[in-house]
Amino acid sequence: MRLSTFIVPLAAFGIAAIGAVLAARSIVEVVEDSSVTGVREVLIDAGHDWARVLGDGLQIVIEGQAPTEALRFRAMTEAGRVVDASRVIDNMSVQASQAVEPPDFAIEILRNDNGISLIGLIPAVFDRTLGSAIASAIGGRDIVMELKL
Repeated sequence: MRLSTFIVPLAAFGIAAIGAVLAARSIVEVVEDSSVTGVREVLIDAGHDWARVLGDGLQIVIEGQAPTEALRFRAMTEAGRVVDASRVIDNMSVQASQAVEPPDFAIEILRNDNGISLIGLIPAVFDRTLGSAIASAIGGRDIVMELKL
């Protein structure tokens, strides 16, 4: 047997393998770049400028700090419309929200001919014994309570 009968098919197979690997890499780059570009454009159009889009093969990674949890969810939804939602990886964080200050609680006690009226804003865990304490202090007159919890 000649050596050329083995070398020519082996070389053809090697060249075909190298060509297949190069073609696969270029196709992966094209798919990755088009996915990243599409998701980035949709997020910018939706006003999510804070989001960064990265490609990792077929996966799309979204990073950044979302102002609210709702905006983070909307960004994920928008990205899921461009590519399959299972391909979108969420690496976003949410900014810490500022603590909500409690409202100013106050009760106005108004006395009239029929009794006493309590009007105001009180916390939900308000001690309900205040009404009975006021009733005993005013000697059995009627108390009208208009309190917002």
